[in-house]
Amino acid sequence: MELNYYIVTTGENIMLKRIDGSVLYDLNDFNSSEIKLFLDIAKIIGMSNSGQTTLYLEDLNIDIAKSKLVRFIKKFCRKISAINCVSITNKKESIFFLFSNITIDLNEMSLDIQSNPNYHHILQEIYSNWTVEDLMINNSLKTEYAKSFYTLFRFYHDGNFTISVEHLKDYLFIDPNSVYQETNKLMYKVIKPSLAALEPYFENIKIDTIKKGKFITHFIISYDKGAVTK
Repeated sequence: MELNYYIVTTGENIMLKRIDGSVLYDLNDFNSSEIKLFLDIAKIIGMSNSGQTTLYLEDLNIDIAKSKLVRFIKKFCRKISAINCVSITNKKESIFFLFSNITIDLNEMSLDIQSNPNYHHILQEIYSNWTVEDLMINNSLKTEYAKSFYTLFRFYHDGNFTISVEHLKDYLFIDPNSVYQETNKLMYKVIKPSLAALEPYFENIKIDTIKKGKFITHFIISYDKGAVTK
């Protein structure tokens, strides 16, 4: 199966992973105020035809004291300007930035942001699918595997799904040379710890298997769809 996905990073942190239609956003180094502003910008730009917006700092709906607003915006802009992406299609890699231009005008106290026109749809996906609460929960998870399962549970299934072993390995980006290619190790070192990490947010998580002879071919995963608060 050929996979099309994006990996978006800020420094060492993976921010977005898109594989076979599934999307994972992980703003590890963003606090809740920064996540809210990022989602607001994603919505404004995602809904525009130009991919550009001008925001006036005093109009921003964020809980930041005016005396700290400029410093907050400068730090925030450094973070979003560092979002670089790798688009991998049929083993061909293309590197790009999500935003092509960011300008802070301290005379006008405004913020001009232009998205990369070729990847405007990424911002549309973000504001359409995620909330601040979703991203904060996602940030709280310790491993990329748990984050990937959160995406599956929250957005792409209704509480019960069957997935082949090979498809799940692809979705989790299990390296071909990893010990996790062995199904038992995948189950006990990756899947079960990830599902345990989701227990504060989803009730009645269960996993079963389908076998062909002695070999596991599919996993059956069920859970209550509604997220559970801690």
